[in-house]
Amino acid sequence: MSKRLALIALLALAACSTVDKRALTNFSSSGSGFTYTSQYGQLFLKDDKQAETQRLTWLAQYVADNHLCPNGYKIVSRTADETNATAGTLIYKGVCT
Repeated sequence: MSKRLALIALLALAACSTVDKRALTNFSSSGSGFTYTSQYGQLFLKDDKQAETQRLTWLAQYVADNHLCPNGYKIVSRTADETNATAGTLIYKGVCT
């Protein structure tokens, strides 16, 4: 039984590592603020800690790669626009500090 659970956990981790950020995310800026969106679904859940860590890593990479917010940034809101019970879009609003 524990081997089966270990296999399921391993497959879940592998699924998260193959998620394509370009297909799932969008970034737009206006003045000192920005909106970052990320799609979620059954393999990349809305409230999963690993998935959230990955989404925030993608955001940090985008900000750094594009030389935005040189003094850092703060996420001021995170809301979900649900398509159905297991899928939708997370909307992050942020400001440069």
